[in-house]
Amino acid sequence: MQTANFLASIWGLFFIAVPLSLLINPKQIKRLISALENEVSVFVIGIIAFVWGTLTLLLNNVWEYNWRTIITIIGWAAILKGLCFLFMPEHVLKMIAKIKDKDWVSYAVLVAVFIGLVIAFFGFTVSVSAATTATSTVEKNVVEKVTGKVTAVKLNGFTLQNKYTVSVNKNTKIKKAGKDALISNIPVGTNVTITGVVNKDKKTITAKTITIVAVAKSATPKVVAKTTVPAQTITKYDFGASVSDGIFKMFGSMFDFVGNLVSK
Repeated sequence: MQTANFLASIWGLFFIAVPLSLLINPKQIKRLISALENEVSVFVIGIIAFVWGTLTLLLNNVWEYNWRTIITIIGWAAILKGLCFLFMPEHVLKMIAKIKDKDWVSYAVLVAVFIGLVIAFFGFTVSVSAATTATSTVEKNVVEKVTGKVTAVKLNGFTLQNKYTVSVNKNTKIKKAGKDALISNIPVGTNVTITGVVNKDKKTITAKTITIVAVAKSATPKVVAKTTVPAQTITKYDFGASVSDGIFKMFGSMFDFVGNLVSK
């Protein structure tokens, strides 16, 4: 089981079991709130929330367009709750006193159960590692050597024989008589030999090395090889054949989990 699935399963079962126990025994809601009306309880819960939230983020601090972001949000919420309970216990006690007799507490419990079902569904049925991949390759033409005369000089390059625009960057090596040179050493009319990459527009060359030569020699760029950029992996998650199948898998895993605990 992947770490994200493990955390989702634990949080999901927590959000299901605890709220359901309160819904089955409504009187427990007021008793639980009353038990929280002291600073010791608030302090202990603050420690637990802070530690558990920190562990969650250490194992899964992911901000992506998938279900794992929900676990990250829950982890941050647990940390904020723990900090509030630890550093602002008086305000927490006042808030507990205000919501003690509110009718909407039961609805909040129902919302918690729904969140638990969603998280548990992902935790028990969706595997992060079960991904289908598709690869795409981008080819670039590598110019072995181009020799020609400079016809115009620009700030970051020059034009070669009125056909190609040569781009020079900080990684470009310029040589003259075996020594390092600068682009200022390449005036109009200079003969150069270039090794570089022809860009997609087929009109510009990104120069890797430039050698200043004495004799002009007109040449057509010669493509000698093709390189393949490492494949880009596109991850697609398998969310199950249907939601109903996922729900059956979730409850099956839950029953297996409970059965193992009872057998022990």
